[in-house]
Amino acid sequence: MKLKDDIHVALPWHVMDKYFEAVYSTGLNLEFGLSSSVLDSVKPGEFERIGDLMKNKGLSCTLHAPFFDLSAGALDTKILEVTRLRFLQAMDVAAILKPICVVFHTGFSVHHYFSYTENWLRECIKTWKEVVDYAEKLEQKITVENVFDTNPTMLKRIISSIPHPLLGVCLDAGHINVFSEVAIDEWFNELGDKVFETHLQDNNGKYDEHIGIGMGNFDFQSFFKLLWSNGTRPVLTIEGCNPEAVKESIGYLTNLDTL
Repeated sequence: MKLKDDIHVALPWHVMDKYFEAVYSTGLNLEFGLSSSVLDSVKPGEFERIGDLMKNKGLSCTLHAPFFDLSAGALDTKILEVTRLRFLQAMDVAAILKPICVVFHTGFSVHHYFSYTENWLRECIKTWKEVVDYAEKLEQKITVENVFDTNPTMLKRIISSIPHPLLGVCLDAGHINVFSEVAIDEWFNELGDKVFETHLQDNNGKYDEHIGIGMGNFDFQSFFKLLWSNGTRPVLTIEGCNPEAVKESIGYLTNLDTL
């Protein structure tokens, strides 16, 4: 199996009309990004149509659930209710598209929930139990992604609290570069073979820029060395801010294939 078989390119569903044909024609797999407006407006038949196109071309997909304003352990009961609704709606789409895995943000930030971490985690675990129950019915892998996490502790606590083979982690390289306060190897030491997917995007360590791999200052050489050392083949998803960033990243990963 070539490395290209593991590569997906992130494509927000709301720009599907503009970019789908261009990416689809390259024969690359896709990660479809869902927003709340997409969940509210796109009919099941449209998800089925795109899913059939991918299947007929022998391509796979992954799915990114909505994340704006959501928090899996929200202390406001109304926000928590909406978060769980959106997560389950994303799983409804997964039932149609049958992605390799579905990526979710937790909504956790230690700076925001510093004095309420345990309260947040308690509600968060209830949320993921609902999602895992749905995932089990679909035999669908799901992942929680690091975003504002300064270390892997919260992700480790979540997946340890719900030990299920379908629940894993999506490691975002760019988020590690901006927000992590620990070395790269600590993320792999703690999360190890639970890394089902990676989000690959670069930056200069200050902002979440989503530029092409190698265009910022993240240590991708160490990242990939640690990734391969686990003996797993996670999905490699390119998250570029524009077509040029995607092309740079594809070039970088293509060279990796020769290693």
